Amino acid sequence: MKTYNRKIDCLVIAIAIVAAIVAAIGLFYNSPINAGQQVETISGQVVELYGRGVYHNDSLSMAVQAKGQDLVTLFLGVPFLIYSLYLNRKNRLPGRFYLTGILAYFLYSYAIYCFSGSFNSLFLL
Repeated sequence: MKTYNRKIDCLVIAIAIVAAIVAAIGLFYNSPINAGQQVETISGQVVELYGRGVYHNDSLSMAVQAKGQDLVTLFLGVPFLIYSLYLNRKNRLPGRFYLTGILAYFLYSYAIYCFSGSFNSLFLL
């Protein structure tokens, strides 16, 4: 009984490549744009913006969390995604569970980026 599907391979490889590119840019691109700028929120609180790289319009707290997420994605998520794809290609049951779990991780983490981070140049990726 063969349940191997080549379309899954192509999609998972595309996810791994795009996620690695986005996470690497988020981590290592740090040119200052408006470093140290402060804005007032609708409730009257003053929030300091991160001001560097892709997360320049995010608050300092959100940018640090996003950079941590990029670190985990780049050095743990992408390698584990490739490993789980390898196990899935061998038609092993743990490979299917691992692949399902790691794809759920990517779906969750990038859905969070869509709704909690500010709009930036990598939004569509």
